[in-house]
Amino acid sequence: MKWIHERSEGITLNISLQPNANADTVVGLSEDGQYLKIKINAAPRSGDANNSLISFLAKRLKLPKRNFEIIQGQKNRRKVMFVRGATVSAASKILLSLATS
Repeated sequence: MKWIHERSEGITLNISLQPNANADTVVGLSEDGQYLKIKINAAPRSGDANNSLISFLAKRLKLPKRNFEIIQGQKNRRKVMFVRGATVSAASKILLSLATS
């Protein structure tokens, strides 16, 4: 899978984030399979959307928020996030099961 990668202490996720959405939800994969598309209700100011994204993923993956780090794209819709303690198989199964399309 192009959007999720195994690392020595966890995984990285390529995320395409849409802030200011009606609800927090996983939309699905981008057409090219490079990004997991997620909508977040929070606005993209003062890190609100990033914080909401981390809270959303932490709750779904049942991991503490401290395990999540945006390593690229802090001020961009396209992000790379490191998730400590997660596995590709578990995270992909959970996140793809949440997809609305």
